[in-house]
Amino acid sequence: MLDMMDYEELEAEISRIYGDIETELIVYLVRKMRSGADLSPDDWRIRKLRGLGTMEKDIAALLQRLTSDHADELEDAIGKAVTVSCTEDNSFLEDVKRFARSEVAERITVTASEAIRARVRSVIRNARSGINLTNSAAVEASLRSYRDAINRAYLSVFEGADTIEGAVRKASRALGGSGLILSYRDASGTYSTISLDAGIRRNIRTSVAQATAEYTMEDCERNGLDLVQVSAHAGARPSHRVWQGGVYSLEGKTKGYRTLAEACGYGSVDGLCGVNCRHHFFPYYPGMAKADWHIDIDARQSDELYELTQRQRAGERRIRRWKRMQAVAKETGDEEGYRRASSFLRKAQADMRSFISETGLARRYGREQI
Repeated sequence: MLDMMDYEELEAEISRIYGDIETELIVYLVRKMRSGADLSPDDWRIRKLRGLGTMEKDIAALLQRLTSDHADELEDAIGKAVTVSCTEDNSFLEDVKRFARSEVAERITVTASEAIRARVRSVIRNARSGINLTNSAAVEASLRSYRDAINRAYLSVFEGADTIEGAVRKASRALGGSGLILSYRDASGTYSTISLDAGIRRNIRTSVAQATAEYTMEDCERNGLDLVQVSAHAGARPSHRVWQGGVYSLEGKTKGYRTLAEACGYGSVDGLCGVNCRHHFFPYYPGMAKADWHIDIDARQSDELYELTQRQRAGERRIRRWKRMQAVAKETGDEEGYRRASSFLRKAQADMRSFISETGLARRYGREQI
């Protein structure tokens, strides 16, 4: 199992890594836009759009290289999360072993270190598939963003509002500010958009959450434990509040308990351990105190800490955004844009210093880098 803070640590590291990757992709697009500024507007636009086919291969190759460059960091973050989850499950099993009657306690075994390492390898393999899917979407997003920027720049020149060089500079600023936006179809079939950062975080987090939940079930089944307790946290979505903190049966073997799938929607997109769900579950033995046994709340304290860390992560994203804007401005020779990005960057860093001073949280400089 993984608790809210474990998820937060995993997501923050993924966000930092893909922030770096996104910046390099955007700088590549900006370089492509800048070339040929001495052409006529029509020739410039035609040349750019005709080059999209070649660019698609180049972007895919660049993204593959960037992902490979960061593979060890990504896999370390995922491996740490899985190891923490399995170690926590072992701790819960030890608690059950101490509490349960002797005939139950004697058969309980924890997961061996080698088995945990095998689980880590398995989750990383599955996560790679999710990363590859996101990378494919990132190639499409890069091409779409590039095409839109070219058309916006051309329209600005056509209307007499700017030169090609000036229009490209403005389009580059806009691209640097917005970042890359992915398009996806949700469970209802509706097309939506999401940032590259948010998309990769969601995909990897969901993959890891579902894998670690399956391992928790395996541990329970191996030890003949049919009951689990679901975590609880303040700020849960309304549909999840009705079942959080409860005890449920895995297979319906224990009379008087609803199954995890029936009560919590385990296995569904919007249920327990589904997309964006931060709940988890862990082994439970009848008679244990539900209210305070390995549960994420003290609700107020947990919620306050979570909100503070979310504010810190938002501040880190702002710092990375203005660093990305700096990189784009430097690439285009946009002195005004560089000064503006530098000014906002200093403000974001000052805000972070004040926030850290007020809250006492540790500043994570590595997560502010690109």
